[in-house]
Amino acid sequence: MKRTGSIIKTILFFTCFWLSVFIVLPLGIVLFVVSLVSLKRLTDWLLMHFASWWAKAVIWGTGA
Repeated sequence: MKRTGSIIKTILFFTCFWLSVFIVLPLGIVLFVVSLVSLKRLTDWLLMHFASWWAKAVIWGTGA
């Protein structure tokens, strides 16, 4: 029974992981395009915070 719980946790983690990738990726592309229009400081700040949030969520999700 314990093994089934681990499998379910793994499936849930990777589902959330890939959903977050598909949500954040278009945002990153939009911010990249906006940075080309001379708003680089703002987009760098936003990307830094989004990347930090995403990395913390992945670390939390893996249980590390």
